[in-house]
Amino acid sequence: MLRRAEALLQKGYSVILDATFQKSAHRKIAMGLAEKLGAGFQIVECILNDNMVRERLEKRFEGEGISDGRWEIYVKQKEGYEPIKEPHMIVDTAVKPELIVKEILDKIYA
Repeated sequence: MLRRAEALLQKGYSVILDATFQKSAHRKIAMGLAEKLGAGFQIVECILNDNMVRERLEKRFEGEGISDGRWEIYVKQKEGYEPIKEPHMIVDTAVKPELIVKEILDKIYA
């Protein structure tokens, strides 16, 4: 993912890295890449209560979803999660996606 991001950034595109980045070391690598290429960088921490997480994960398997996200994986990842100490924004993803996007863009371009 980082190699693709680097190639796109070098061509002048903006990129969004959608991943857990649960370890500080992984976030630092992404941040270093942006710094190396002179690109802006923003960490967005998406939060959601566990009940809603479980409900959404279960819904993914009702149809023919492509996600491999499962409750057991979420719980294991949460146990190994290193809190974000770098500057970042926090977004509650319990609201409609359009509102989430608006909130993020409003904060980035404020």
